[in-house]
Amino acid sequence: MDRAKLTNTEVDKLVSDGKRKRVWDSHIPGFNAIVTKSGHKSFYYRYRWNGQVRDFRLGTYGAITTTQARKLALMAAGDVARGVDIQVRKKNEKIAEARKRRSTLGKFVEQVYGPYLTLEKKSGDQMLARMQSCFGQWYSLPMSEISEWKAKRWRQEQLKRGLKPGTANRALAVLRACLNYAYRLRIIDSHPLQLLKPLKEDRIGVTRYLSPDEEIRLRKTLVKREKNLRAARHRYNEWLAERNRPPIPVPPDIGYFDHLQPLVMLAINTGYRKGELLSLQWRYYDPNANTISVVGENTKNRNSRHLPLNKEARLVMRQWRRQNPGSKYVFENPATGAPITDISNAWTKLREDAGLSNFRFHDLRHHFASSLAMAGVDLNTIRDLLGHSDLQMTLRYAHLAPAHHAAAVAVLDRHPDESRVV
Repeated sequence: MDRAKLTNTEVDKLVSDGKRKRVWDSHIPGFNAIVTKSGHKSFYYRYRWNGQVRDFRLGTYGAITTTQARKLALMAAGDVARGVDIQVRKKNEKIAEARKRRSTLGKFVEQVYGPYLTLEKKSGDQMLARMQSCFGQWYSLPMSEISEWKAKRWRQEQLKRGLKPGTANRALAVLRACLNYAYRLRIIDSHPLQLLKPLKEDRIGVTRYLSPDEEIRLRKTLVKREKNLRAARHRYNEWLAERNRPPIPVPPDIGYFDHLQPLVMLAINTGYRKGELLSLQWRYYDPNANTISVVGENTKNRNSRHLPLNKEARLVMRQWRRQNPGSKYVFENPATGAPITDISNAWTKLREDAGLSNFRFHDLRHHFASSLAMAGVDLNTIRDLLGHSDLQMTLRYAHLAPAHHAAAVAVLDRHPDESRVV
């Protein structure tokens, strides 16, 4: 065991020779210097605690001098002699410092929770946006000041303003998850919203789907839109020809002018979410088996789904593939090669032209499920097709299958005639 009085000169001479080396100070028991294989030098103090040998890092040579390291070693020896576990104290000091730096909700979201959500959660950006929108006014507050009473008061105020119970529950769920993460990291000592109960809400609700007349109007509007776009393109090409400029290609009459009609028709016939359709790649379309698949990374619950295509969906996919033989994504921006991300303007105009009030693109998914339920498809099959994680989410379509309910209550009629009350 190498021993010497540690000085800057002695530490300068310490060379690793490809091996980790330690030199013990000859004057202060436990005080030592280590050089790693890479030549990095640090000071340590070794002590025993409850029969275990522990090495306490004093600092890096260069950041502190040998003289400073000796003073720190003497202080550490004195603390240990007084019954202080210096490793535990250092750890607690780091935790306290982290708490101080991240004590406010805003700092914690910015420095810790935000990066975590973006990396680990598919809907991380939406969750952060909801946090900012609902609780941005609390970002300057220490997290210790966010209490169950404060959350309940916020909820009451929002309900008075017309916020629905389900929306309030989802907002508070995001805040609860944030505070739970802070508690797990020991940034806060307790979880203030752990016992906060969500409001009771109607989980079935009113399901918006297309009536037969609305579906006819939507389909007719899609066809009319195609004709109008082609006519407008022909007029523009005539205008270009008059100026001796090259024309812009016009899609064939038997195909689609752009992505909107095939996108809407697939939504009606598959029940896929908008994000799932827009992220769909051609490699997940099997024309032989007539199936399309969405992979887990693009689904809400991270589970892949494989869906057989009905006749109309098969025709849509075949025609759209003929028009886009070299694209990677089913709905691809031809200028960038990236998937289309925004259809809000085109969808809003289509919806208005078709006279569909209070109807979102996501309601096409409800229309798919509702059509299946009204056709007598059992709820468990609908659950599989929609990719719901449990049947509870699919129960909103149960009332649309009256034949099943009628068959259930008809069981009560199976009694002898003489037992009936007339």
